[in-house]
Amino acid sequence: MRRITIAAIIIILSPALCMAKKDKNKEKQEDQQNAIEKEDNNFSKKIARHPNDASVYLAHAQKLSSFKQDGAIIAKVRESYDSALHLDSMNGTIYKDYGNYLSTVAHNFEDAKIILSKGLKLLPSDEQMKKQLEGTEAILIAREADMKMRDVGHSSGRELDSNKNYKVYSNIDSLRKETENKGSSVYYPLLLERFNKNDKTLSAEDMYFLIIGYSTQSAYNPFNRNDLSSIQRALAKGLDTGITESLEILSLNPLNPSLNREMMYYYRKKGMAKQADDYLKRIQLYYSGILFSGNGTCAKPYLSLWGKEEYSFLNYINFKDTDIKSMELCNGQMVEQIQCENISSSKKENIYFNMKLIYSRLTTK
Repeated sequence: MRRITIAAIIIILSPALCMAKKDKNKEKQEDQQNAIEKEDNNFSKKIARHPNDASVYLAHAQKLSSFKQDGAIIAKVRESYDSALHLDSMNGTIYKDYGNYLSTVAHNFEDAKIILSKGLKLLPSDEQMKKQLEGTEAILIAREADMKMRDVGHSSGRELDSNKNYKVYSNIDSLRKETENKGSSVYYPLLLERFNKNDKTLSAEDMYFLIIGYSTQSAYNPFNRNDLSSIQRALAKGLDTGITESLEILSLNPLNPSLNREMMYYYRKKGMAKQADDYLKRIQLYYSGILFSGNGTCAKPYLSLWGKEEYSFLNYINFKDTDIKSMELCNGQMVEQIQCENISSSKKENIYFNMKLIYSRLTTK
C-alpha cells in the first residue's frame, strides 16, 4: 500500500485551505459591512430625532472606531467627531476621546496632538489626557529624529548643465555603446570602480553614464524591492553580520538610493558619521546623474532607472506626488507623468520621467 506523507497531504489540501481562508476573510468583510450599514441606519434615525445632539455624533464615532479601520471608515469617524465638536465645542471629554482615537487607532499623531492640547485647556487636571498627549508628543519627537537620520538633503535646482546638447544626451542607445567601449572614459566598469571608491572627482555627467551603463547589467531589475527588505533584515542582525550581508546585496545594485539610504541610516544610528556620509554622497551622486539627464519637463524628462525611486528623487528636488500619474508620449519618448506639489509653494505641476531604460529591460528579459 502506498504511503502518503504529511507533506504530500499538505500539498494536496493547500488549495482548499487557501480557498477556505479567502472565504472566511470575505465573510468577515461582509459581516463588518453589514454591521456598519446597521450602525449608519440607527445613527440616521437618531440624528433625525435629535439633529443638534452632540452625544449622538459622539456615540456614532465611538461605534465606528470599533470596526477594522480603513481610509473610508477613518474619514467617517473623524466626520462624526468633528460634528460633535461643532455642536459642543466646550466639551473636553469629546476632545479627549477624539484625540485618543487619532493617536491609538488612526495613528495620526500630528492631529492628535492638536486635539488633545485643546482638550487639556478645557480639562487641565485630566491626568489621563496629559499622559496621552505626552505619549503622542514623544512619538512625534522620535519620528522627527528618525526622519532626520534618513534625510538626504535637497537639491538647489531642477537641472544641471542646461547648455548641453540634449538631443545627443537623450540618445540612450548611442550612449550605451559608449559605456561598453573599453577605451572610453565612461566605460562602465571604470566608472563603477570610481563610484565604489567614493571618487570625489565623479561628475554629474559621469553619473549619468554610470546609470545608463548599469541598465545594461544582468543584475538590473527596475522593479526589485526584495533587496531593500533583505538589507533591512541584514542590518537588524547587528554591525558585523549586517554590514557583510548588506555589502553583498549592494554589490549587485550599487546605485539604488534606497539601499544606500538604509546603510546611511544604519551608520547614523550607530554614530558612525564618516561611514554614513560616504553613503549620503553616493545617494546625492546618483541624484546628480538624474538632474543631468533633464529638467523634468515633457521636452526634457528626467531619466528613470527604477519607478519606485522617482518619489524619493521628487522629494530631493522639493516636490511631493499627489497620487495622480499617467503614461504619455513626449517627443516620441514614452514617459511617466506625475502630478506633483511644490513643498515650499504648494503649487501643482507635472513632472516627467523618461521610461526608456525600464522598458528596454522589460523587452530584453
